[in-house]
Amino acid sequence: MRADKQPLVSIVTPAYNEEKYIRGCIESVMSQTYENWEYSIINNCSTDLTLEIAKEYCVRDERVRVYDNEDFVSGVQNHNIALSKASPKSKYCKVVGADDWIYADCLARMVEAAEANPTAGIVGAFWIYSELDTDMRVPAPVGGGPGTTLVPGRDMCRLFLMGGPYQFGSPTSLLYRSDLVRDCPNFFDDGVEYADLAACLEVLDRCDFAFVPQILTFTRTRRESLYGKAKARGEQYYRTLGCLKRYGSKYLSNDEIEARTTQSLSAYYEFLGSCFYDRRGREFWDFHRKNMQELAGEFRRPRLMSNAAVYAIEVMGRRLRKAISGSG
Repeated sequence: MRADKQPLVSIVTPAYNEEKYIRGCIESVMSQTYENWEYSIINNCSTDLTLEIAKEYCVRDERVRVYDNEDFVSGVQNHNIALSKASPKSKYCKVVGADDWIYADCLARMVEAAEANPTAGIVGAFWIYSELDTDMRVPAPVGGGPGTTLVPGRDMCRLFLMGGPYQFGSPTSLLYRSDLVRDCPNFFDDGVEYADLAACLEVLDRCDFAFVPQILTFTRTRRESLYGKAKARGEQYYRTLGCLKRYGSKYLSNDEIEARTTQSLSAYYEFLGSCFYDRRGREFWDFHRKNMQELAGEFRRPRLMSNAAVYAIEVMGRRLRKAISGSG
């Protein structure tokens, strides 16, 4: 398809102190086989060479623009600022993390899937991610069976809320329909730790999820990143409870919500019990105490201690079996 016939895609990259990675990110965008795109890079008061590197590419391609925030904002807020720079003429929006990259056919394949499925509000694909500075690479699962290219949005959300696999990847691995983004100035909710997931759960009750069965993006995860920090303090446990409380009534029956909340709360206390002996510090425990009070109405210390005791017994049991096995 000729560039002048292609729907416009607004690509955005929020960036803060990414001099080590941002060149690769930008060049992956500029290497797309799809031609009708514009690219906005939003520098969040970086103290390294991020801004200078980004500005180099404005000279090389007029489709690249760089914005510099006057004041430092949170990572989620900077994502929303980035989306606000999308052209009002764009049909699709694509976030690319400053330390991530997209493969050459990413836009072409995602736009093709979106155009073939007009009811789709979000397009995903298999993705590769590096798991906290290791070389681990895992493709994302998706709702439906092999060969599935379109899944009802509600089915995707139900699958996740009912304990299925995490299907939504990261913002880098998704393509959003621009009208959905424009309808919500704060597309990513700064009030929750899982803002990218919340955005999907917010819109998929009124649109579908298209899927490209091809690896199209690379997401880098690091300990100092928002994702890394969230995972270190058990994001998946409070995220599940938070989503059930916030979105359960939208996608599940009352009985399903109750059953899943009970399961999720048990898993949360098991996680906290396993952390009891790790000297996590006051900030860690204050964070989870606050979460429990908000999501479950109370933080039950006796239940925490019970789970901690069970965990200790299990650890001692494993060590004893290992010692016996070794001595044999």
